[in-house]
Amino acid sequence: MTPGGKPRVRLTQLAWGVGVGWYAQQTLELDLSEAQQIAALLDRAPKRADEIPEVVQAVADLATAVPEPIDLATVRARRSARRRRTSPGE
Repeated sequence: MTPGGKPRVRLTQLAWGVGVGWYAQQTLELDLSEAQQIAALLDRAPKRADEIPEVVQAVADLATAVPEPIDLATVRARRSARRRRTSPGE
């Protein structure tokens, strides 16, 4: 409740830090109508994986895909080939 008596909703995103514990990353203060709009949007969201459109699922799959490991020796070799030093007179 605000000092004026109006209801408010506070959403806080928490993260875990080793040695710190739980800490707030972001906090949103919403009035009652904003909270109701968010609740209405969440009610319309798909509840099961088979309800999610294929495009959205493809993007989600890309986001969770594990990238291939980087071969540091190859990267360093490419960099050194581009930065080939020349001596005076070459």
